[in-house]
Amino acid sequence: MDIKFDDHIPIPSKESCYKYSFLDKMKIGQSFVVPYTVTARPTYNQQFKSRNMKMTARKIDNNLRIWRIA
Repeated sequence: MDIKFDDHIPIPSKESCYKYSFLDKMKIGQSFVVPYTVTARPTYNQQFKSRNMKMTARKIDNNLRIWRIA
């Protein structure tokens, strides 16, 4: 197998590599909507906890609205 090496390719910032990095910019009282799945609430709850932030969520139709509360 031949592997091709590339030169001068910049390394992306860490912030752009993480799926949930947008949570770091969230302010208390702001909210967002994601499609509802069984795993959505626990996934976001863990992401908030790992950032020492608190959240609450409500299922609305087939979506989940998530608020930052602290």
